[in-house]
Amino acid sequence: RTQSESLECRVTLPPSRSLIIRFRKAKTSPDPFPIYVENPGRTIDLTGSWSLSWTDPSGEFRTHRIEDLGSWTEIPGLESFSGTVAYETEFDLPSEQSRQLWRLDLGTLHESADVFVNGSNVGRVWTTPNQIDLLSGLVAGKNHLRLEVINLLANRMIALERDESF
Repeated sequence: RTQSESLECRVTLPPSRSLIIRFRKAKTSPDPFPIYVENPGRTIDLTGSWSLSWTDPSGEFRTHRIEDLGSWTEIPGLESFSGTVAYETEFDLPSEQSRQLWRLDLGTLHESADVFVNGSNVGRVWTTPNQIDLLSGLVAGKNHLRLEVINLLANRMIALERDESF
């Protein structure tokens, strides 16, 4: 909001969160950022199976299904994998809730994740508290969630030090 010759912007950040704010003299496009929103307070558990997919170091496309969401480093054969693994699931959203703000909480995340809802990229999560507001893209009924989780090269380097095959 503007106050005479100055501009005021309310920002609330959780611990360890960062934000880049850019000011321009002239507005050239619609503002892509939401108005300030308090914690929505609504939750939905994304229980059920998840499909994981990745390309291994030999270039082979791999898939794996898990029933409980967790780190791929807990899956036999993936302990030393470094790179990107896509986690995908589907969930239903009642009609009256599809137009509300939802906050996706990824919990523990190593190191970042690109978030897609129904095929649309809604942002990247890379700092604690590992949450992202889902401002658009959700529909009444079945929704598809894809998390492209990217870790560091450390797992691969540790495996090479141990002379593991992966």
